[in-house]
Formats: sequence, C-alpha cells, structure tokens
Amino acid sequence: MKIRSASSRRPLATLVAVAACALLALGLSVGIAAGKGNSCAPGAEASGCKLPDGARFYKKFKASSITVQVSGKGFSFSTYGAPIKCTKYAPMLGDEAYVAINLSGSPTPKVGKSYTLKKTETQRGEEGEGTSTTTTEVTLTFKSAKQVTVKLHQLSETDGEIGCDGGATWTANRQS
Repeated sequence: MKIRSASSRRPLATLVAVAACALLALGLSVGIAAGKGNSCAPGAEASGCKLPDGARFYKKFKASSITVQVSGKGFSFSTYGAPIKCTKYAPMLGDEAYVAINLSGSPTPKVGKSYTLKKTETQRGEEGEGTSTTTTEVTLTFKSAKQVTVKLHQLSETDGEIGCDGGATWTANRQS
C-alpha cells in the first residue's frame, strides 16, 4: 500500500494575493471611518463634486458686474456692460467694447470642470443698413467651490466687416 502525503502549503502567489486583498479592505474601512468615504458632502470642495443649489459668484466693475448663478437645473451667466478689449476692431469704434448678455446651461456644474456657453445673434437693419451678427462664447471654469474663472470672447460683424473681435478673462468669487 502506497501512502501519499498531501501538503497543506499554498503557493506563494495565493498567499500574496490574499494579503493584498486584506490590506485593501482594511485601508477602505479606515478611510471611511476617517470621513474620507463621502468627499462630496455639503460644502465640500473636492474636484468632481456638484456645486450646491443657490451658489452665486460675483465680480464688480466700475459701472457693471458679472454674475454666475447655480441652480438645481444648471447654471447661468449674466453681465450688463462688462468691458472687453478688442484685438481687431473698426477704427471708428475703438479697441474697447461693452458686453450685455444672459446665458444658461445644464447640468449642475462640478468643481474642477469647464463649461462653454455660446450664443449668436443676427439683426437685419432697415433699408440701406447692413446685417449685423454677434457671436459670444463664455467658458466658465469652476476652480473650486468658492471661485470661477470666466473667459468671454465676442465677435461682432456688420456685412462681413469686423466691429470688434476680442474678449476678457475675469475671476469671480462666491458670495453665497
């Protein structure tokens, strides 16, 4: 009669895999216990978290302002009379223009993300006047839950002739 011996030793790779899984599980449970499990808690500024409903960012100029408002349905940007510098312009108009616009978008913005809003308006003049087109593009970059960078570019033309092609960049801070 032959007696075979059976070893209860496990291969080294299996033991290493079991140890790694145990360490990973321990690390996750310690992280959750330390409060790191939910990084998008109200008031959190972690990248990727949605901004809270009602957050308002504001920047005041001499005679105007810009406002970024967050709601449950998305966000909006508004300005009336914000100054921009024209890099190409009609000589009689000068190198500065003032922008008045309201734009909105969805979804609710997240910290660390950028969103671009674009609007084109065309107006036909009366007889003898040309057709003017204005394209405005606004890029909002939510640097944190407390600050947004607004980059605005505007191109206005009348019958193909540039009135102003320029823009500006501002940083707006959270007010609420």
